[in-house]
Amino acid sequence: AVALLEHVLRASGSIQTVLRAYDGEEALGILSETIPDVAFIDLLMPELGGEKLLARMQADEHLRQVPVVIVSAKDPLEEELTIGGPIYVDYKGRIEATRWAKCITAVLQ
Repeated sequence: AVALLEHVLRASGSIQTVLRAYDGEEALGILSETIPDVAFIDLLMPELGGEKLLARMQADEHLRQVPVVIVSAKDPLEEELTIGGPIYVDYKGRIEATRWAKCITAVLQ
């Protein structure tokens, strides 16, 4: 899933650099060194889950401004999860690369 998302991001032409993390702790380490233009977060990450990562980002004055796109099999509306951002896209089922590219471009603008 990470490789596919990276491919779509690069193909959109809107992203120059993609930083990858495979769990929440690794993501926090990257975020402590680099403030991204946008963060794509899976709620089902190992170590530190996506909800806790989002909470940590919201608590940090530098990271709370980063737009977040949740890409997860877990529905954030199943629990009382506060996204904390201006954009929330709820899409069930498969999504085509061109549709992803449009979403990514909209988030970055």
